This record gives sequence, structure tokens and C-alpha cells, in this order.
Amino acid sequence: MVVWSLAFLLVLALAVPAAAGSRHSGPAPDAVLYEVTEDAVFLDASGNPTGDPNQIARRIATAQLTGWAALGTPLCPSELLVVYPKAKRCAVNAIGQDDITIGVVSFDPLVFSATGPVTGQFVVVVQGDNPTDGPEAAVGGGTFQGAGDLSPTLTGVPLGFVSGGTGVVVFPVIPVPGGGYYTQEFSFSGTFRLPFSMASDGSHGRAWINRAAFYLKDNGNPLRVREDERSIGWATVRLEINFE
Repeated sequence: MVVWSLAFLLVLALAVPAAAGSRHSGPAPDAVLYEVTEDAVFLDASGNPTGDPNQIARRIATAQLTGWAALGTPLCPSELLVVYPKAKRCAVNAIGQDDITIGVVSFDPLVFSATGPVTGQFVVVVQGDNPTDGPEAAVGGGTFQGAGDLSPTLTGVPLGFVSGGTGVVVFPVIPVPGGGYYTQEFSFSGTFRLPFSMASDGSHGRAWINRAAFYLKDNGNPLRVREDERSIGWATVRLEINFE
């Protein structure tokens, strides 16, 4: 259902060279997760599966994500240094589900929305029995929920948002006076940056594995997807999280 506006991408291409600019338009996010895989089902207004983009009324998806959270945030509390004194940040693996419904906001002019609940579970991990591969030793975990909004994608803008996010995380490895588990509730918001392809003339480039891809920064400039932001060659959706 995501349709990129070629005119929009042309403006991006002319605005700034792809290699220019910093990784962030503002302060670094508290956590960044990348969508490694996703399984989605597209349904029409009658609830039947459809492959026709013009008939999609609902999108139900499950994604596997991985990334990191900065030290001192709810998913990587400073108290963790008691048991892992060399920690600089914490790796996070998550499973997220969304149920997005496409609806009409206004008929004159015609405006559509794509919104729905976002829920999931996550595990905080550190290096375990193999320091060469990714972290795998679980030290904590929890659940989250929020309101997803992919409405910008309906007009060709490769962004989505999570608002009103809440969650809880438990760290059994952190000592608690009097016993029990270290537990913290948290609130958050998030921004999805969907990768897109762009040809040298600013037109919509053909998407394919290992081909150059870009994210849209907050200032409207394109940002090239790094090699470490790919999954077996494919550019990944980037989820930036800020705790509130």
C-alpha cells in the first residue's frame, strides 16, 4: 500500500547529496531497532486476503526486530552496571505486531488514514557464549504497546509513528534490596523510517537486494542506509525510540 511520490523523491534528491549531513537531524534516539524480518497479511474490506494495493483495507503484520538501547534508559538501566560493569549500551531483540486499518478521515478533500494498535515483547541481551556473533544471553525483558500511524505512507512519505507507547521491563539479574525483581514501567514514542530506492535523477529507483537505499530524515533530506542497517543485503525499516 506504500506508494512513493516520484516528485517528492526528486525534491529530496535535489535538496542535498546522498552522502551529506549527519545521521540525525537532532539528538540521538534513546533506542534504535531494525526490522530484520516481517510477515504481513493484506485484507480487503470484506476481510479476504488480497494482492491488489487498491483493495487493501487492513494490514496485519508480525516483525522480528533487533537493535540497541542507550545506557541509562529503561531498557538499559545504569543499575545493570552492577553485574555488567563494562556495558556501554544494551542489545534488544523484539517481536512486534501491528493491526493497521485504512480509513477515510475526510471526503472533501479525500484524506485517508492508516492507524491501529502496535504490541509486542522484547528481550534485553548481552554477549553470552560466543563473542563473535550477536549478543544472546538474556538479562531482562518485557512487553510494550502503543498506537501506530502509517498514514504518511499513503501520500508517498516513507515515515510512520508510534504514539502513547507504554511498557514494562523486568531485570531478574539486577539485585533488589529485600528481594524480588528490578521492574520499571516506561512511556515512549517512536518513528519508523521506511527505506526507499532513488535513481540518480531523483526518480523512483528500482528496489533490489544490495542496491542503494535511503531513509528520510526529519529535515526532509535523504540519508543513505548503511551496510550495518541491512539484513542479508536488504535495507531494513528503522525504528527510533525516545522514552518520555
